[in-house]
Amino acid sequence: MSDSDEESDEFVEEENRSEKKTGSKRGSKKASEDLQIQFEDVKKMQITRDMLVNWVDEPFFEQVIGGFVRLGIGADPQTPDRIVYRMCEIEAITKTNVAYAVEKRKKVDKQLLLRHGRDKREFRIEVISNGVLDETEFLAWRATMLKSRRKIPTKSDAEAYVKRISDTVKNYVYSESDVLRKVQRQKEIRNKPVNITSEKEELKRRIKYFKEKGELDKVKPLQDQLERVTKEFNAVLEKKNQSAKRLDTINARNKAKNIDALTDIYAARTAKALSGEKNPYTRQACRPRLLWATRKKAEENDPDAGDKANQKDDENVVKDVDELTKERIEQASALSKKRAAAAAASAKLHEDAFKKAEEYQRAEVKPKVVVASATTRSYVPRPKKGVQKVSLEEYLRRINEAR
Repeated sequence: MSDSDEESDEFVEEENRSEKKTGSKRGSKKASEDLQIQFEDVKKMQITRDMLVNWVDEPFFEQVIGGFVRLGIGADPQTPDRIVYRMCEIEAITKTNVAYAVEKRKKVDKQLLLRHGRDKREFRIEVISNGVLDETEFLAWRATMLKSRRKIPTKSDAEAYVKRISDTVKNYVYSESDVLRKVQRQKEIRNKPVNITSEKEELKRRIKYFKEKGELDKVKPLQDQLERVTKEFNAVLEKKNQSAKRLDTINARNKAKNIDALTDIYAARTAKALSGEKNPYTRQACRPRLLWATRKKAEENDPDAGDKANQKDDENVVKDVDELTKERIEQASALSKKRAAAAAASAKLHEDAFKKAEEYQRAEVKPKVVVASATTRSYVPRPKKGVQKVSLEEYLRRINEAR
């Protein structure tokens, strides 16, 4: 082989390597573009409440897994009139223990297992929104997925999902078993009891009744049904226990937060009080002044100065108490004398008024002479004896005259 042939072969190999590198770069760029799902792609993958209600009894209902729904989670704390929604992915479909009505027109016994980031929870179909997804909800979902390191569907995944749903809904061919299964499911939903406990007790009574009658052929189906109801009952209890544990955890966390907050508040108040900052809305310190502190220098020079000062203070206190007691006794005596004099004057005034009234009534009254005619007899009225009654006005007038 000549030198020129070797050089040409090396050139061809080098060119092939460069093409491979360029192709790998283009492939990685295309893959990155494929990973970047957009809002328009997500809107095509949305499943609304009406779709779920229409497809819930269909054989292909599980094909909705992988789509997105708009879930309302409550009112916004900042604006209570606005409802906050979350974009969630349908991860699975589960059965409920009790059938419920959706939009008052259809009874269903299925619910959706929804995922938002790392969180997932079961929700009924009735809480799914019919509204169109918002771009802000899509951005919030994507940020949550990236933060929790979850896999985000690609453009190709979105296209495949939309194609699968469209082909299934339009081109699905129902078999006889599908129709029978749909009718049987609707019948079971209508006859499904609301209270599992009551159904369990009823089955026990029926089993006991048929055993006593000796009809063992009817006991076996009832026992199978009892086992199924017991499993449902245990599932309900387990779900309630999980909810209770979750609530206990939330309450314990909130209690710890409250204790920490109160501790910080008390610490801040204590620091503010020690700093000497005055607050006009708080109770002011009213501590008594210690007298020994004012005589501290005198006690340093004279050890007995404190005892002497305390003895002098005690004597002054006793003297003040005696003077105050004497003054109050004198005041009480003067007040009692004044009240006695006023009572005596009032009694004397009333006594004089009664005496004058009595004297006036006992005064001589001149007899009235009546001249008798030829047919009548003469009559001379006699003066009345005793005290005559007077009116209140006359009595008060006489008292005023006596004064």
